[in-house]
Amino acid sequence: KSPWLKERLLIDKRSNIGDNLVRYHTRRPEWGSVEITRAMIDLVEEGLQIGGSSTSTDTCRFISTSTANSVGDSEPFIPPVDRFIFVSESCLPIATIEEVESALYGKQNGQDTTSPKSWIKARNTPNNGYARQQQWERMSRAIPVDNIWKADQWILLIREHAEAVVRACRVASIRGELWECFRRTRASDELYFPTVLSLLGIITASKPKQDSGVDTADSSIGVNVLNRRITYCDWSMSAKNPASFNVLAKGRKAEYNGAVRKARDEGCLFARKFVAGEAGPGRPSTSASESVEFDTNSWLDTILHCGEFESRS
Repeated sequence: KSPWLKERLLIDKRSNIGDNLVRYHTRRPEWGSVEITRAMIDLVEEGLQIGGSSTSTDTCRFISTSTANSVGDSEPFIPPVDRFIFVSESCLPIATIEEVESALYGKQNGQDTTSPKSWIKARNTPNNGYARQQQWERMSRAIPVDNIWKADQWILLIREHAEAVVRACRVASIRGELWECFRRTRASDELYFPTVLSLLGIITASKPKQDSGVDTADSSIGVNVLNRRITYCDWSMSAKNPASFNVLAKGRKAEYNGAVRKARDEGCLFARKFVAGEAGPGRPSTSASESVEFDTNSWLDTILHCGEFESRS
């Protein structure tokens, strides 16, 4: 429905057959299916092709603004993508551009002050019976149990780790592709990336902090990997679904302000699950007469009035 989003969808390579018919690439995923994982791998592979010497008219469509660095009529220069962040339609940023830059790049006075790190809030033991039965016990025996890790789907990968995961898609000791080892697991998108990073020796910690609430400091679980979530979710209402916050409903501002404040206190860059007039767990639907105006400026005002951002860079 969004023209802006449609321009940035992945295009099926079969579109280049001279009939001017654009076919969009999709895995047709269902909830919990391995096709979600395959779609995430596709996005990382596509992202690795953007920028640098490979910049082309096709990759320029991924620029989010029209103010690119260009000279005359030449194509704009796009640097290689160095951070890969997974978000969805129900995620909203809860930090300013300056705060994001500080958190991801540790920049002070324009200078890098920290080495790049992936953010993956992960654990290497099942957190409940569902995880044990539907995830750990359904994993292919080709994956050692000690290497199985689980994280939120909403993670940040630095380029080094993204390239490593893509290279590992085919492993000599495994027949077929690596993602096939996750086919029988439920919500394999929570398992694939941290497990592959463990297989590669990038995630190495054996006893990370587990479900201890909000961390007071980021702990490392491997080579340039922080055990830190980038997207805030409120699971207090249900273990199956995170709480949803209606940003259009009158009288709900204090509710979603509270979520934004907690997310900023934790140092997250995004929060979810925000909906626009739709019903969610414990949230009635909103009619047009009950809605309020919501736009970029009003959301930025919300962010700036929800406390200091804990960058922890």
